[in-house]
Amino acid sequence: MRTLRQHRSDRGALSVFVALVCVGLLIAIGLIVDLGGRLRAVEQADGYAMEAARAGGEQIDAGQAMSGHGFAVDPVAASTAAKRYLAAAGVRGSVSVNAAGHRITVTTTYSYKTFFLAALGIGSFTVHGEGSAGLLYGVTQPENGPEKGNGN
Repeated sequence: MRTLRQHRSDRGALSVFVALVCVGLLIAIGLIVDLGGRLRAVEQADGYAMEAARAGGEQIDAGQAMSGHGFAVDPVAASTAAKRYLAAAGVRGSVSVNAAGHRITVTTTYSYKTFFLAALGIGSFTVHGEGSAGLLYGVTQPENGPEKGNGN
């Protein structure tokens, strides 16, 4: 009597499955690490922009303040201080001061070098950040220059 043995062997099938799952997990881990790093880079770009804006916001126009015409930042000194902060941090950016001299805005450009995605040809991400600082003064509540309550 003959036995029919025509079923295929499953030998080695588990090895292929484990290899595919491991490759998938490595790709997922790589995406998590590099995209998480990109999010951190955005936060850093925002942080550099905010700190540069604060540095610029400290440059009060002494002549205007001493003459009693209110407080405003010196646009040239504020821009220079903010750019100096960005240069010390090694970050590129631009600085603007509004016409009233009550708000300084800094926009930064920052780069994040990838770890895992570099293997796929994506070596870095360029991110942008923005921060601003408003000049407020007052004893019991904020006042903004001769036009009270105008924060622009």
